[in-house]
Amino acid sequence: MKLSLTTIALGIREFEILVELYLRYKDWEKVNQEVVTKNLFQLTSQSSTTRQFREIRQRIQSLKLETLEVFADFNSDGKKFIAFLAICKTYPFVCEFIVQVLAEKLVIYDYQLKEVDFTAFWNEKIMDYPELDNITESTQKKIKQVLIRTLAEVGLLDSTTSQRITPLLPMTGLDEIFNRE
Repeated sequence: MKLSLTTIALGIREFEILVELYLRYKDWEKVNQEVVTKNLFQLTSQSSTTRQFREIRQRIQSLKLETLEVFADFNSDGKKFIAFLAICKTYPFVCEFIVQVLAEKLVIYDYQLKEVDFTAFWNEKIMDYPELDNITESTQKKIKQVLIRTLAEVGLLDSTTSQRITPLLPMTGLDEIFNRE
């Protein structure tokens, strides 16, 4: 199971930059070169830029070209959903969390995400993915922190502090993308 989710949360600004450059060049090496030489992510170290580039590139590569080609046509919320879809495709763990925790809580009108929800989910996933048992407690905390920040950035939680679940309304045009992906 891939869990490098700790590198960056939603990263919508970086996602937008890479989609635009990839559509221009259709060459990841050229995209990487431009991101690094112009410091487009505005980070203080090249190693951080490289790490974020690799992470966002992997997410973008999980999407179909047709999705990338219409990405710029969406408003900021639509772009966030597409970036989040890429995260879900890259990390099935995140998708499982949405379905098994958030959706289940909504069904019973429980809109508060609690520490125990994440802990129970994590412990359940250890049964499916034994390698999770080898992850240090600090890495587990970082994964949870980035997951919560991602959910807040996309609008599934009202904030990282109160962690209240906010049901999302469907957006025009996104259904076609979800069906395609």
